[in-house]
Amino acid sequence: MPIEDSAPNEAECITIGEGLIKCMRTINEECMRQYGKELSEEDIQEIMRTGKHERLPQKYLTIVEECLRAYVDKVYNILLEHGYNLEVTEIVFVGGGAAVMKRFGNYDGNNIQYIFCSLQRWQKSI
Repeated sequence: MPIEDSAPNEAECITIGEGLIKCMRTINEECMRQYGKELSEEDIQEIMRTGKHERLPQKYLTIVEECLRAYVDKVYNILLEHGYNLEVTEIVFVGGGAAVMKRFGNYDGNNIQYIFCSLQRWQKSI
């Protein structure tokens, strides 16, 4: 949502339908394709929050990390397609997706901010 004169411009707002639920489905589709097994939402969310998982075999961790990086790249590409310059446009990622964008993204300029969801477990892990 563009901000003009310190106010949101709802008329120019875009919605990107690439939510984390869809990403988690993609992760489990890939786990099923490669190993015939799915991961729990809790396991995937732990990796999203912390970037690691103590009990998960490395082969699953690798799939999750690769899918999350692909998700982040897709979000950045959608922003580029809508004309946003990722080097200079002020960008704010909010919620659980903000943790994923910060942890697995490759853009980290002064123009990008991350506001994590209000759940303490998400905030403490970043």
